[in-house]
Amino acid sequence: MRLDVISNAEVAKLKAELVDCSPKTVNNVLVVLNTVLKTALKWGVIEQMPGMIELLKVAPSTMKFYEPHEYERLVEAAAKVDHQHLVFILLGGEAGLRCGEIIALEQTEVDFTQGVIHIRPSEWEGHVTLPKGGRARQVNMTARLADALRKQRHLRSERILWQADGHPQVPQVLLNKWMSRH
Repeated sequence: MRLDVISNAEVAKLKAELVDCSPKTVNNVLVVLNTVLKTALKWGVIEQMPGMIELLKVAPSTMKFYEPHEYERLVEAAAKVDHQHLVFILLGGEAGLRCGEIIALEQTEVDFTQGVIHIRPSEWEGHVTLPKGGRARQVNMTARLADALRKQRHLRSERILWQADGHPQVPQVLLNKWMSRH
């Protein structure tokens, strides 16, 4: 469809065709369309925006949090499996790292002197990128996490975690498997 013939009616029709998709998915499509139209306007391909593209209301996502006693049980269970599982749980639970940040975390990013972890890269499905939000950040370590990370130091790879076969990359699927064990 030509950009200059897109109207509010066409946008409504697109929304209707995406009725089986989640509101967030529909909004992602609408944002791309809006960006294309704004770029076309900027480049002089179209003379005016065809109308206002209104996004759908999306309910805020809810995260499941462990109660303190549940988290401690998870930490104990991870420690019984092995030290690497414990480090994984502590990085997520005490430092608040996301899975991709845990996967990409390198030993050089842990600053024991300052008591912080520098979160610079993130990995998702084999692609190393910036962390969510597009900016590096640093998080403070708890004493328990710092102790676990000191014990985790190794020469197998630059990364903190590794697979049983010595491969340095720990895929998301493996972390999910680890979590299901606890």
